[in-house]
Amino acid sequence: MAILEDQKVSVNRESVFKLMKELCNKTIKEFDVQNQSPYNGRLVDVCQELFESSSLILSSLLQIVEIAPKFDYDESTPGNGFRSIVSIYDTAILHVISVLRTCLEHSKNLIFRMSYFTKELENYMAVFRFLILSTQQLVGSIDYNSGNCLFPSIDVEDYTSYISVFKTVKGFDASCFYSRPLGLQFCPSVAKMFKIICTFFASYNLACEKNNGTFDMIVNSAKYMISPEERALKIIEIIREADIEFCKGFWNLPEYATIPKWLGIVMAVCEMRSIETHCNLTLETKECKKVDIPIPSTTKESHTIKYRIISSLHRLNISKKNGSKINPLSPHLILHCHGGGYLATSSKSHECYLRSWAKQSSCPIVSIDYSLAPKNPYPNAIEEVLYAYAYIINNPHEFGWTGEKIVFVGDSAGGNLVTSVTMRLINLNVKRMPDALVPIYTPFIFQYLPSPSRLLSFMDPLLHVGMLLRCLTAYTMGDIPINKVPLLSKLDENLGTEGNNVGDYIEEFKNSQLMDYFNSLNHSKTFKSFLDSTLNSSFSVDSAVFSNNMSISENDIEEDVLNQTQNVEIGSNPNYIMLSSENFDTSLIQYFEENLLLRNDYDALMNDDDEVFEEISEVKVKQFELKTPIQEKKRSLSSSIVRTASLAACYAIDNFNDWFDSAKKPIGHEDKEKLRNSLSMTPQEAALDKQNDIIQEKTAIDELLRIKIPRNPEISPMYAKKEHLVKFPPTYFIGCHLDPLLDDTISFAKKLKECGGKVKEVKLLNNLCHGFLNFTYVSPECRKGSDECLKIIKEALGIKD
Repeated sequence: MAILEDQKVSVNRESVFKLMKELCNKTIKEFDVQNQSPYNGRLVDVCQELFESSSLILSSLLQIVEIAPKFDYDESTPGNGFRSIVSIYDTAILHVISVLRTCLEHSKNLIFRMSYFTKELENYMAVFRFLILSTQQLVGSIDYNSGNCLFPSIDVEDYTSYISVFKTVKGFDASCFYSRPLGLQFCPSVAKMFKIICTFFASYNLACEKNNGTFDMIVNSAKYMISPEERALKIIEIIREADIEFCKGFWNLPEYATIPKWLGIVMAVCEMRSIETHCNLTLETKECKKVDIPIPSTTKESHTIKYRIISSLHRLNISKKNGSKINPLSPHLILHCHGGGYLATSSKSHECYLRSWAKQSSCPIVSIDYSLAPKNPYPNAIEEVLYAYAYIINNPHEFGWTGEKIVFVGDSAGGNLVTSVTMRLINLNVKRMPDALVPIYTPFIFQYLPSPSRLLSFMDPLLHVGMLLRCLTAYTMGDIPINKVPLLSKLDENLGTEGNNVGDYIEEFKNSQLMDYFNSLNHSKTFKSFLDSTLNSSFSVDSAVFSNNMSISENDIEEDVLNQTQNVEIGSNPNYIMLSSENFDTSLIQYFEENLLLRNDYDALMNDDDEVFEEISEVKVKQFELKTPIQEKKRSLSSSIVRTASLAACYAIDNFNDWFDSAKKPIGHEDKEKLRNSLSMTPQEAALDKQNDIIQEKTAIDELLRIKIPRNPEISPMYAKKEHLVKFPPTYFIGCHLDPLLDDTISFAKKLKECGGKVKEVKLLNNLCHGFLNFTYVSPECRKGSDECLKIIKEALGIKD
């Protein structure tokens, strides 16, 4: 079973909405009868709401679809936050169709999971409510018709008017994105990983709050696995209580896992070393003079900058091995800075992909372990990396390098850091610049400014908006008191960031178990074993399951056909939904083929570069040899018994779910009235109406939003002037379509190009999350994304395959 790699399947978006309305209508007629089940009425209600809201959903979507193309980097690189929102809409609508048709097909079964279908549809209706309300805020508050910038103007004196967008959106119910639709926008392996992580956090946190042990955590894990709604409520509660220590602990999780030795990625050299900082260094300027590189202020006591050197080959000066197998110095070197929001992680947790890069590129990698915020805010990290760069340039042989070509690579905050160091080198007029710059999913503007992709932070398990605010403040302002206060704690009216009452809130938070539970992780054998077992079990899954040429086993088929999700990709034609050829719901594609509407709306694309969506009536989905669990096929007696037992088990789990659920009302029900009120309003009217409804309570998040972040090009490269940007080395941008920081990448790449800078490539990856490089051991798709990054790095270095 496979969808050929050089072909893409797409469906007309408006026809898909017509199909959804038809299925909703059929479901209402099927279940609009007296029934003892409490879910019968709820199922009819949610289908009625989907039916009535479909026009609003489609019109809201088409409004974004219409303006999205003008914000692309260029015509050959479709991608921006608007397109990302559209892809989430598309993924949700495809899943709703899949649930509705399966519900109708199974409605006469003896074992019918009515509560499952009801809650699944209620969750996805909540997704639509949030998407509509939040995009109304964005489009209604910012004029996107007059220009092609994804951010509001950064040149205005006061950003206060833009903050209302974030304040209003945080009032909408985003808990649905941590319930059943958790990770819906990502590829299956990433979504599965997020569900495991979020389930663990919810249960671990509850155990800590009640001073209970491992057994209680196991019981709670079962609860949150069975009841996604309960998990969502707990995750939202944890996020609301999160302070700066929580953010650091959360992002430091990869530090606690160990790399399985049997993976086979063995390095000749992989160890921590240090650069002595006893004196100032010098670099040559373009005028053939010398410029001083001072000792970083953070190293005046330790006198060292730590770094990890990784090489797959024994080379001169970096290997302790002697003999004839020592390789000569490499003409290429990768200088890497890790991500982690300037708050967390180290080169250790980034070995998972750095080892692979070192092996496939055959060149040494130097990864700098710079000092972290909030103890070491801007510009400490820049000073350390700048000093390390000067030392490497002056002493290339110590790093197994000839001194020929060096490329700066950084992911997330690390990408911002290498860009900032490049900016500092330009300001110093240094002659020896890096040969290329490769920032990966990087923030380029550290301000509380809304953009389409930044709305995704409300639904992203790794980059929630509250955590982003913490990082931004910690790196730019240091260890300020307000960063230690839970996000939604109510503050006194006269309380400022320096107020005396802040200490009371901090003390109250310290007395709770929540702040300390991450601090104990490093000493927890249970936690370490959990991460290690997750890592091993996830990686041990045969990668063929995720490849195009998959072969699904009987167990896979019988597992749960209702949990399949059809991913979508960003296509050139915004009027069509392009289905992913790697992560697809085979039964859904088969269903589309069987419907008459696809006779006119089905297209096969032979190549991404061809005339998109060219109608080829001869091509049929049947050519892809789709095999679906919904298909009628002969089953052995044993497999039929297994399937029946599986359905019975799922039915029992649904009953347990009802028992666990404390919130009997549908998830996201509080936004139902808000959406109904928006039906007759323009986006501008709806935005103003919701902003007027904001409860005027001062919370920690409001104080964070009030802080004025410095408009410094070394913090936010988007503020850089043309005369500096034109001197940038060749730059290769890598981003993810579903990353909250996507618009940073698009906007800075466009600005760099407009200023005469050398933008060599803007590569955007489908269905991957921010930070995907850290998940290469547990996700085949992330591993493939890492290989794409390496391909670009090798191109930047001039390494030929």
